[in-house]
Amino acid sequence: MKGDALANMLQDRRILVIIIAAVVIIAAVAAYVVLKDDGGNGASDDPSDGLTIDNERTISEDMVIEGALTIGENGKLTLTDGAEIKMLGANAKVDVKGTLDATDGSITFVKQEEDGSYTPVYQNGNGETRSVTSTGTLTITGSNYENTDHFDNVLGIKEFINAATYDVEPNVVVTSIAKAVAASDNTTIHGTINEAVDISLGTKDKLCLDADAKVTVKSIKIVDGAQVDATSGVITTTVSNNVGSVSMTNASGVIACSASVSNASKLLIDGDLSGTMVIASGSVNVDELIVDNAGSSLTVNSGATLVLEEMSTVASGNIQTIKTDATGDPNFTINGVVVIGTKPTSTTPATARARAKAMTAAR
Repeated sequence: MKGDALANMLQDRRILVIIIAAVVIIAAVAAYVVLKDDGGNGASDDPSDGLTIDNERTISEDMVIEGALTIGENGKLTLTDGAEIKMLGANAKVDVKGTLDATDGSITFVKQEEDGSYTPVYQNGNGETRSVTSTGTLTITGSNYENTDHFDNVLGIKEFINAATYDVEPNVVVTSIAKAVAASDNTTIHGTINEAVDISLGTKDKLCLDADAKVTVKSIKIVDGAQVDATSGVITTTVSNNVGSVSMTNASGVIACSASVSNASKLLIDGDLSGTMVIASGSVNVDELIVDNAGSSLTVNSGATLVLEEMSTVASGNIQTIKTDATGDPNFTINGVVVIGTKPTSTTPATARARAKAMTAAR
């Protein structure tokens, strides 16, 4: 009898231990879910608080965030089930240093109406600073990036982006310039962005500035077939290949590329220059270059050579319409050498001083 009682007691204790263990496991799982749901840092989903994600989180329902959505370097946010994040406020900002995958959801900037409803906003008005920045990896759908309605109004978050983008059909990746050119052969830069880095473009790589871009990059090294297209936007950088280099300050309207001519690399400049361009070193060829916009200037540094030479279909070798600036000084300064090839080069109307310098340098 005593043995049976002891056995029953032990069995009851084992059941109790199992129950306690189950409770502990359930509590641990619940704690993990809560921790995962708030980003692991106690962040509040109150839209007035903004939201910071420092580890992994999934959002599957619509959410309104007022202020900033920040994805830290170790953060990873994934939108699922079509979840929409509405960014509320004239200064709302999405800043991605880690990873944000919105391909199964969307991001919309909104303003709140008097009746409490939300209206999408697709560009900033006076005094508004909505923005999307990314040095990590933000992936959105092509339609979330840019699309149009039946009245051809442009929708999407493109106008708020201050970063580089490249396509991974049907999606768009928003990241730093350095990461974009490393991942894609066709990179577009938007908004205001400053990267103190040395960038290299491979064969057939193209770096293009959007119309609103204002870009500062330490340097861009290119090889034959690569191109830096600043016909829109404004760029400050030094572009070089293995034969020469060109420095540009607040420059626009131009393209710099590297091409092979008779098995020799050429650094080519083409376009209608606004801003400042300096033939910094080595040898640089011109296709069709116009230097007549207000405030624009072209300088050939000492030791550098500007080549005006027709090269089949590659270059025309023309500099056109060189004028004086508002002070009466020429905007074409030659401290190095200008080589004029077999085809006459137009410098009309040029200042006598500029023509004299060109003729002296050509000798």
